[in-house]
Amino acid sequence: TMESVSGQAAEYPSTFAQMMMALDFLTGPSTEVVLAGELEDEIMHKMIQEINSRFLPNQTVLFHPSSGMERAEIEALSPFVKKQIALDGKATAYVCRNYTCESPLTGVEQLKEFFRKKEEKS
Repeated sequence: TMESVSGQAAEYPSTFAQMMMALDFLTGPSTEVVLAGELEDEIMHKMIQEINSRFLPNQTVLFHPSSGMERAEIEALSPFVKKQIALDGKATAYVCRNYTCESPLTGVEQLKEFFRKKEEKS
């Protein structure tokens, strides 16, 4: 698909913005964020808002609930999340790249600080 539109994309890049983002995602690297906890948790909502407030085109986000039928369904689709749980019952974010995860982040301020440091490195 990329090859078939490469000539047009080179000539009119602004009309292929989504395609360019897909190419960027394809060539990597990408980041995975697993949010573990309960969706009803106020801190979880704030963590989701923090992630949604940023332009993170090479990032996938997965919610891993602490309980319920959804937990089993998510674990069946993505078995690697089984060990990524809410620490001490608190909403917890696991940020991973190349099959390696950073230390778990509990709380919105830790998540903000992580993104701030990441932006400084870029």
